Amino acid sequence: MYTKLYRGGVWDNCAPKGQNTKKTVKKDMRMVPSKSKLYGCKTKEPRNERDKKIQPEKVKEKIKEKEEKRNFGLETAANVISAMFGLLEDATEDEIKGDLHIESIDFKIPTNTKKHHTNRYKSTTRKEKPDLVLRRGYSFQMCLTLDREYSKADHDINFIFSIGERKTNCTWMKVPMDENIQDEDSKDRKNWHAQLVSVEKKTILVEITIAPNTIIGEWIMSVESFTKHKEDVVSLIYSSDQDILILLNPWCPADPCYFPTTKQLDEYVLNNKGAVFQGNWHKPHAKPWLFGQFEDGILDICITILNKAFDYCIGPQLADPVMISRAISAIVNNCDDYGVLVGRWDGQYGDGKSPTTWNGSANILRCFANNYQPVMYGQCWVFSAITVTVCRALGLPCRSVTNFASAHDTNSSLTIDNVYVQDPEKEPGFLKPSEEHSADSCWNFHVWNEVWMDRHDLPKGYDGWQVIDATPQEASGGKFACGPAPVAAIKKGDCIMKYDARFIFAEVNADCVDWVIDDGIWKVLNVKKNKVGKCISTRDPDSEDPRARLDITRTYKHEEGSESERKAVTLAMSASLANIVTQEEENDIDIDIKDIDDVIMGTDVEVRLKVKNIAKSKETRTVTGFRADVYRMKYNGITDPNKGFIIREDFKSFALKAGEERVLPMVIKSDDYVKKLLCIEQAGMEIKAYAYIEETKRCIIEKEDFRVRRPDVDVQLTPEHVELNGEIEIKMSLKNPLDVPLTHCSYAICSEAMQLEDEETKVEDVPPNGEWCITVKKKAREYPFFGTEIALVGFDCQEIPNINGMSNKIYVD
Repeated sequence: MYTKLYRGGVWDNCAPKGQNTKKTVKKDMRMVPSKSKLYGCKTKEPRNERDKKIQPEKVKEKIKEKEEKRNFGLETAANVISAMFGLLEDATEDEIKGDLHIESIDFKIPTNTKKHHTNRYKSTTRKEKPDLVLRRGYSFQMCLTLDREYSKADHDINFIFSIGERKTNCTWMKVPMDENIQDEDSKDRKNWHAQLVSVEKKTILVEITIAPNTIIGEWIMSVESFTKHKEDVVSLIYSSDQDILILLNPWCPADPCYFPTTKQLDEYVLNNKGAVFQGNWHKPHAKPWLFGQFEDGILDICITILNKAFDYCIGPQLADPVMISRAISAIVNNCDDYGVLVGRWDGQYGDGKSPTTWNGSANILRCFANNYQPVMYGQCWVFSAITVTVCRALGLPCRSVTNFASAHDTNSSLTIDNVYVQDPEKEPGFLKPSEEHSADSCWNFHVWNEVWMDRHDLPKGYDGWQVIDATPQEASGGKFACGPAPVAAIKKGDCIMKYDARFIFAEVNADCVDWVIDDGIWKVLNVKKNKVGKCISTRDPDSEDPRARLDITRTYKHEEGSESERKAVTLAMSASLANIVTQEEENDIDIDIKDIDDVIMGTDVEVRLKVKNIAKSKETRTVTGFRADVYRMKYNGITDPNKGFIIREDFKSFALKAGEERVLPMVIKSDDYVKKLLCIEQAGMEIKAYAYIEETKRCIIEKEDFRVRRPDVDVQLTPEHVELNGEIEIKMSLKNPLDVPLTHCSYAICSEAMQLEDEETKVEDVPPNGEWCITVKKKAREYPFFGTEIALVGFDCQEIPNINGMSNKIYVD
C-alpha cells in the first residue's frame, strides 16, 4: 500500500518522543503536513478484530458490553494519533512513479528466525507466505528493494509498526531510520530503533531493534519513504502484507521473562515433548505428552486464545508476563468467556472425549479453533499440558508440575478438615465421615504449572518460578484463574503475596485435622503435619528420556517437621481467613498402612496394617473395634461411601505392650475391586483404618490411598532412520490382564513426525487374558526441525481407561 503526502502549508513534527531526529539536512522530511492524501490499497484488518467476528454470539455480546463500559479517553487519544491518516486517499501506480518507493522487501525469514530461536515453528517454513516470527528485545534485518538508487541527501525512510485497532503509544510506533554509523555504546538499545546497515544502489539493508517491553502478538508494518523536491517533500507509504509475530524473549536480559540458564530453555521453551506425572506419591507414573507448540497453526491459535482472554482489547497488559500468565490460567478452562477446555470428573463423557484419551495438545487446540466452542473433556493434567503448549508457544518458560497428596482447602483455613460423627448403627467409638462437613479434600495428585519471570510488582526476592493453575477449583478475583504466585513466597509461607499464594500454600503444606462432632461440639482427634505435599515432580530437563522425573519438593517447602517448615506454617496461618486453632493430640497407637508395590490391574492386592503402641506412659493399650474400610477413590480425593464401597475387614480386639507392634494382613481380591473401578480414571482406592483405644476412650483414624497399575502399550517404530515421505511402520501390542474382555476399545497415535488422522480408531474387543496387536504404516511428513522423534499411543477401553505407550526413538533425515 502506498500513501502519497503532498508537502506544503503547515508542518507538524511527527517523530515519536525520544526518537533521534537530529539530521540537519533532512529534518523537514520527518514532518507531516496538516493536510495529506492517501494513494494505495487498504490495510490489513487487525487480528483481534478478525477474531472477534468468529466468536460465539454469547461471547460477542459480552465483549460488546465490556467495550461499552470501558473508558473512552483512550479512544480520544487514539483519534488524535490517527488523525494524520484521516484524510488520506488511495494512490495510483502512475502517482508513485515519480518518487522513491518500495518495490519489494526480503524479510530474511530463515536467518532472522534462527537468530530469534523461532525457526522450529512450522509457519516459518511454509512455501507460501511464511510467517516472520520474532522475539522482542532482539534485532532483525530486512532488505528493501527500491525503484531507484537511495540518496542520503534526497531520501529518508520511517518504519511504522502497529497492532490492534486503536492507536496508542504502545500499539503504534513510528521508527525513523538512523543513517549515522552506530557506535558500540548505542547497540544495547531498550527502545525501538531502525539502523541503516548498508546501501547498494537500489537495495538497502536495515536492522530493526524491537523494544524488550513490546506487546506480543501480530504486528503490521508499513514503510514510509520520503523524496525531497525543490519546494516540498513527497512521502509514500508502503504497507506490507507480511505477518510479523512478536513473542516474549527469555533469551534477552531486558525481558522480564529472561531465563538465566540458557541451556534449560531447550526444555522450558523449545521442547515439544515431555510428560505429565500421575499416580500417587508411592508410585509416580509418567504419562507421555506431545505439546506440539511448533505444529502448523498452533501459534496462531495460541495468540487468538491470548487475545480472547483480554476480550480482544490490545494494550500494555499484553506486554506483561504477570498479566499474560494469569490470563492464560483463566482462558484454558471454560468457566469464564468460553475458554478452551471443559473439566469433568464424574466419569460421564458420552458427549465428548474422556480426559484419559488425550496424549497431545495440538488436537485439542485445533478442535477449539474449529468453532471456538469449549472442548470436552479435561482434567488437571490436560489443563496443565495445554498451558505448557500455550506458554511455550508465546515464549514464556513453562513446565508442568505434579503435587502428590495435594490439598484442596475450600474455606481458606489453611487446614484440611476431615469431620466424623458417631455411627448410630454401631457401639460408641465407631465413627463415620460427616457428609455435611466434608468440603475439603486431598487429591492423590494435582497438576499445575510453573512459569518463569521477574516480579517487578512484588518486593525483592520473589522472581523466578511462579505457580499458575488452569484447573478450575476456586474463583480468584471473580474468575477461575490461579496465580502467578511466587514459589519462593509459598516456601516462606508469605501468603499475602499475589496471586493466590494462600490457596497454593495449603495445597503443599496444610495440616490435616481429624475432627469428631460430639453433642454439637467439635473436638480434635488427630493433627497430621506431614500428609500433604509429597514428591512434587516435574520432568528432568537434563535427561533425554521424556518421562524422567525431577523431585522439586524442597523448592516449595522446607524439610517436613523442621523448625523452618513450622515457621512457614505459622506465618501462613497469620493470613488464614478462618482463624482455626488446632492443638496436636498425642496418640498412644500408631497405624501404618502399606500395600505391595507395582500391582497390576486384575491382581489381588495385599495390604499390611502395622499397629504399634507408642504410649509415652509405657502402659499396655487395648485396641478394640479395629476395622479397615476400602473405597474406590477418584484422584481428586472424592470417595463415595455407598456406591464406591469395596470391602470391610473387622479384626478381633488385641492388646499391645509398650513398644509392641502387630502386623495385620488384608487381601483385596480383584473380583471385589475391578468392577468398582470401571469409571475411575486413575484406578485409585482408599483404605481407612479405625481403632478404638479402650484405656483412653479415643478413636484413632488413619487412611492411605493406593492404586493398581495399568498395563502398558508396547510400541515399536521401524526403521531406525527414515527419510522425508518415507514409510514408518508402527507395531502396537497390549496384554489384557483381566478375566473379562476389554470392550469399547480404541487407540490414537500422536507424533509430529508422521502424517496422522486426528480421530481415534475403533478396534475389536480384547479377549480375557488375551492380546491385542496391530501394525500400521504411516509416512514421515515435512517437519520444521528434524531429529529424534517418538510416537505416543493412547489405548482406551471401558474396563481399563488411560492405557498409554511410548515408542522407541527414530531419526527423520
